[in-house]
Amino acid sequence: MEMKSTVYASLLLALFLAVLLQTATTGAADSVAPSPAPVAPVGPPPVLTNKDCDAKCEVRCENVQARPDRCKKYCKDCCKYCNCVPSGHYGHKDECACYRDRMNTKGGPKCP
Repeated sequence: MEMKSTVYASLLLALFLAVLLQTATTGAADSVAPSPAPVAPVGPPPVLTNKDCDAKCEVRCENVQARPDRCKKYCKDCCKYCNCVPSGHYGHKDECACYRDRMNTKGGPKCP
C-alpha cells in the first residue's frame, strides 16, 4: 500500500510539473513583448529665425514703460546670440543660461 501511494504521488508530481512546464512555454510564446518607448532625437535646439526672435521679444518687452525700443533691440541681439528668449515679461532667465549670463561692458545684464 505504501508503494502505491508513493507511485501515485510521483505520478501526480510529474503531471503537475508537465502542466506547469506547458503553461510556462505556451504563455511565453503567446505574449508579445512591449515595444520600447520612442527615443527623442538628441541634438542642438532648432535655430530661431529673425521672425521668431521678433515675436518672442515683442512679448518680452511689451510691458516695458521706459525705452521699449531699447528693450527690443537688446532682446533681439541676445536672441540671435543665444538662440533663446525666456518666457514671460520679466524674470525666468534660468530658462536660458546664455541670456542670463550675458553681460554688458559695465558688468550689468545685457539681455532684458
